[in-house]
Amino acid sequence: MIIFTFVRLLGVCFQIVTISYLKNVSLYIGAFVLLNIAISPLELTTLGLLSRIITSINKSKPTLITARHILLIGLVITVGLILSLIGGAYAGNDYSKTNVYTPQTTSKVGIGLWIASFAAIVVATVVGSFSVSHADLGEKRVLFAVADPLPLMLVRLVYSAISIFAYTPRFNSVDGDVTILLCMALLEELAIVIMYESVGITLKKLERHDTPNSKECGAEHNSA
Repeated sequence: MIIFTFVRLLGVCFQIVTISYLKNVSLYIGAFVLLNIAISPLELTTLGLLSRIITSINKSKPTLITARHILLIGLVITVGLILSLIGGAYAGNDYSKTNVYTPQTTSKVGIGLWIASFAAIVVATVVGSFSVSHADLGEKRVLFAVADPLPLMLVRLVYSAISIFAYTPRFNSVDGDVTILLCMALLEELAIVIMYESVGITLKKLERHDTPNSKECGAEHNSA
């Protein structure tokens, strides 16, 4: 959530600064890119919670989802974030020369990776739901904290996808339709953060030997 907070605050700062520097193209492009990439830290937070519940379940009943699967999904999300940032930088350079904003292929690939990651998170959540009864005491609610925000996250992801793939003026986060931005992005982000924080602050801190990475390392050590 720290990354998400930083991205959103930086994006807002860019928008505020444009009041004094109306002709600074970089500020507008930066605000646009930061809003679109905000979905990635939300997916990473979801993945962190999912990793916790899957690890808890796997301690007593192994599932099809392992720590390596979680790490792979996280890697895909991170690569999507990097590609989106690179695409935003190139789009900003092109705009400064042509006065036309053209979403780059790298940005489209980044969104595609986030869509794939979201699908993988949904599948992992469904798989985990069949064995959630084997989770540790007090951990079962983590699965609901993962599952409940998924419809909202889907709407948020659709907004970013339309803004990049279709790039219609109404879905431009800088000077597009404010109502669409509010109803398909900002309110979803607010609701998701509230859901995560309400559960996160009540969870106990995991010991090192309970973390997904330590479990994976332990399994490899035993097999050796």
